[in-house]
Amino acid sequence: MLSRKKVIKKGRSSNILNKINSQRLNKKFCDVVLAVDEEEFPTHRAVLAASSEYFDAMFSSKMREQHEKTISITGITPSAMALVLDFIYTDVITLTDENVGEVLQAASLLRLLEVQDIINEYLVDALKPSTCLFFRDLGRLYSLENVVIETEKCLKEEFHEVSVQSDFCKLEIAELECLLSSDEITVAYESNVFEAVTTWVKYDAENRKKYFLQLFKHVRLQLVSLDYISDKVRTETLVRESPECRDLVEDAFHVYVNPQRFELQTVRKGEMKSDAKVGFLLCFGGCYLCMYNISDQIWTTWTLPSNFNLTFTTAVSLGTCTYFCGGMDNNQPTNRVLISNGSIFKPIAPMNIARINASAASVCGNILVFGGELSTLHTFSTGHTDASFHKITDDFEIYEPDKKQWKVGGNLLSGPRTEAATVVVKERVYLLGGYNSIQEQVYPSIPRRVKRACKLVDVYEHSTNSWTSARQMNHMRASFGAAALDNRIYCVGGYQDSNTQVATSEFFEVTTGQWTNFTWETPWSGPSSACKCGGKVYALGSADQSLYSLDSDEEDWNIHSTEQNLPNCQKVIPISWRSI
Repeated sequence: MLSRKKVIKKGRSSNILNKINSQRLNKKFCDVVLAVDEEEFPTHRAVLAASSEYFDAMFSSKMREQHEKTISITGITPSAMALVLDFIYTDVITLTDENVGEVLQAASLLRLLEVQDIINEYLVDALKPSTCLFFRDLGRLYSLENVVIETEKCLKEEFHEVSVQSDFCKLEIAELECLLSSDEITVAYESNVFEAVTTWVKYDAENRKKYFLQLFKHVRLQLVSLDYISDKVRTETLVRESPECRDLVEDAFHVYVNPQRFELQTVRKGEMKSDAKVGFLLCFGGCYLCMYNISDQIWTTWTLPSNFNLTFTTAVSLGTCTYFCGGMDNNQPTNRVLISNGSIFKPIAPMNIARINASAASVCGNILVFGGELSTLHTFSTGHTDASFHKITDDFEIYEPDKKQWKVGGNLLSGPRTEAATVVVKERVYLLGGYNSIQEQVYPSIPRRVKRACKLVDVYEHSTNSWTSARQMNHMRASFGAAALDNRIYCVGGYQDSNTQVATSEFFEVTTGQWTNFTWETPWSGPSSACKCGGKVYALGSADQSLYSLDSDEEDWNIHSTEQNLPNCQKVIPISWRSI
């Protein structure tokens, strides 16, 4: 039996191709010349036919080019032909933003599928605001679906940067209006949208002035600062020449005076960046709001109208807005709910029940408010009657923004809770601690109430509207701070009862269900509030009015800022606002 062995000589094919390319460059053994404009490219029919469906069909048919020595190629530039021939013979092609269009045209005409694939990848990798619209046009012209998708995404996410490019002014009116009306475009400030409109109109003012009002209506003036409206918008000639535009500007001024008269404008996606990018915290209480810029470490304070009291109110952010639920009004609990995007405050549908000191969370696009205290008449065992007595409740309700109404959610798993903390992890709401009972005391002869905190941890599954219990905390806590970071729930400070402050911290491992005490104590004791922003937990101590931060891999709290003018009963939450 004869033996047989297949032997492969690695690199031989590439060596042969290199020699054939050398022959091409030296015009040896070339049997066809490609004429492009006034330039000639000696090549080999066999190599062209093996690389291109276009040439394979040309040389295999009974077309006259099958035997001609010189073949004229139209629709391709000489520089593009040189580049694609280099690729055919060497597998290497040099692409730039300047030549990619003409090379793509050549590859499409010659049906060089490998070059088209390379260009496809190049267009996606080299995509930036300055090339976005040009690359999108190429993608549309040559049916490069993924290029079109990525450029459309870039156009929205980098809208401001794209809008200052010269190609932006070549957009058609219909497409520009579609962009301006979208919540998806990313802008640092709404004034960027106004500037884009004026730039586009002035590029061809004679023919485009008629579109200015149509586009100006999509500028969300409620989100533009009063100074900018006064200094820039109001004085713009295009605005001054249009009575309708002037009316819109006047309405924008009136929004700040009487917001109830106006529909709240939504903040665009770009003005609601992730907390890691924006880094703004909101502290509130009474008639005051304080916003903290983490990167600049600056507090800014505003005084709210007297009818917008936020004492004992709970707040939570959803999308681009913050919801303020319940609190005190004329010394009584209220069911009022205010919504704000940082520019105006506006009442929306009230809760079903008036409550104070409730807990709130946003999950799956809805707002959930848990427990709290209700006003009721109470008679102590001594016979003393307290008309301002607050009873702890065990119910919760849900607000659905699309329906603009509240609905009854049901009852809490472990009974009444107030001043509890809420944390959302993977669309599950953890209701932690809080006061769950009130005991009577007579000291020395005056009756009073003493609230007792608990260690309870209940988990609400929004998708099934069901509750489960989790392992209890190590310490009883109420009016404390809690935040989730890296599958851990951190709990800090608080009260054990109405008089006893807690100075400890602990964290819950979501994956293992175990609670662990910190090896260090909090630098403050008593009531506190906490939230996650970016990659840190921020905690605000009520006693010393200082803001602290904690990384998951750090071993101690870091002082972040000290502010002596924060409002009482303060709570801290991350927000997407840039101004108010």
